[in-house]
Amino acid sequence: MKLLGFANIFFTALGIAYFGWIMITHLKAMPGHPVRMDWIPFCLIAAVGLGLVASLAFTGFQLMSLAHRAVPRAALVYIMEIVYFVFIVMTWMGHPSNNPRNRDLIIGFWGVAEGFLAPQLALYYPFVGLTLLAVIAIGTKACDLK
Repeated sequence: MKLLGFANIFFTALGIAYFGWIMITHLKAMPGHPVRMDWIPFCLIAAVGLGLVASLAFTGFQLMSLAHRAVPRAALVYIMEIVYFVFIVMTWMGHPSNNPRNRDLIIGFWGVAEGFLAPQLALYYPFVGLTLLAVIAIGTKACDLK
């Protein structure tokens, strides 16, 4: 459990660092040339991403302290991240891409807002974490039965 907790904290730090790096990289020229109204979805996406990585860090510290009550909380965070990834991808795919500005805005600009979760998405970390939590839960139940 400690290793999984450390991994949660690591991916939180990596996500925050990556988001900061891509914001600095794109500061002068955001993809899609956003107008004022385009920033509303950007801020919402970034806020949800920040909330998810903050929850990931919180459960990471709990897992590191071997708090068994953190296992269902961590599982909930992983499931929320998976649902969020699927929702965002489906939302992006539902937008018409024949307009280059629209495509650049949706995939490029709002993709920058996804920076908090990008390292996890690249390595399928929520799926790995959920699988490891299942193994931990099964192992704990087996130990309790003895």
